[in-house]
Parts: sequence; C-alpha cells; structure tokens
Amino acid sequence: MPYENGMHSTEGDVNVSRHVVEMIAAVAVKETKHVSFTQEDTKLSERALMKHVKVDESDEGITINLSLYIAYGQSIIKTVTAVQERITQDMDTMLAMTPRSVNVKVVGIQL
Repeated sequence: MPYENGMHSTEGDVNVSRHVVEMIAAVAVKETKHVSFTQEDTKLSERALMKHVKVDESDEGITINLSLYIAYGQSIIKTVTAVQERITQDMDTMLAMTPRSVNVKVVGIQL
C-alpha cells in the first residue's frame, strides 16, 4: 500500500492500515456541516460507516470514494468542496500525506 511504505521516522517505518484511512475520512465527514451518510442522520456503527467510505490504492497514491446525503437547501458544490477540503486537511495533519483524489457521490437530499 502506498501509504504504508511512504512514512518513515527516525525510529523506523510507520504502517497505517486502510481501515485507519477510512475512519479518518468518515470522521471528517461527520464533522462537516450539512452532510450525512444517511438520510435520517442517525448514528452509524463503525461497520456501517465503512459501507460509505472506500479507499482505492494505486502506484500514484490513494483515492477516497464517499457516498453522502446533503442537507436540503445547501449548495451541493460548496458542501462537497468543504468535505473534500476537510478530508484532505485531516489526512495531511494525521498522516502527513495527501490523497490523490477525494470523490464524492451525492446519493440524496437530507430533509
């Protein structure tokens, strides 16, 4: 995995699992206003979150794919951009890496 082999400290290598990357992205989404993984905005288990966040790996880096609901009345473009920026920022802060892309699929409107 590109993110496993790309981090080194003075004490040795640092390996991060795909699950950790998915959880960072999921928490970033939950902390962004006007978006949710479900139409009802209910609390999801960790396992349920993984259905909405997928990480793909390639030699060029990682791609994060999300499926989200946007709150009714919000600008889809502005809201999705905020999600993408939040995930990119959190990945840089916590893992010192930037995803190749963050793809967001808006699957519905949250009423």
